[in-house]
Amino acid sequence: MPRDMGIPVVVVVVLACGAVAVAIAAAAAFFLVLRALRRSMAREASLRANLVRQNDALRQAERKSLNKTNAFAGASHDIRSALAAISGLVDVSRVEAQTNPQVLHHLDQMDVCTNKLLGELNPS
Repeated sequence: MPRDMGIPVVVVVVLACGAVAVAIAAAAAFFLVLRALRRSMAREASLRANLVRQNDALRQAERKSLNKTNAFAGASHDIRSALAAISGLVDVSRVEAQTNPQVLHHLDQMDVCTNKLLGELNPS
């Protein structure tokens, strides 16, 4: 090997070693980025699953709330209907109880109570 070729060979060898080092560094960087991307995708999938569970829980809570509201409305209607019927029966019974003051007193008390309950169920 001629003497003047030694320097270019050394330069080529150094450059080749540098290229290998760069390739190794690039591969390491690629795998690190790939690992970070996989972790990010797993985290996103977990967050999406949590969001789906929370949305399901919210819909179920809204359904329960609506069912309770409907149940209370139905119960209120049933109570008001029964109290209105009692109030009507008290009014009808007054005519027949004119001769008995004690029965009239009881009818008055029943009327006050039913009107009070009807007023509390339907506040103005």
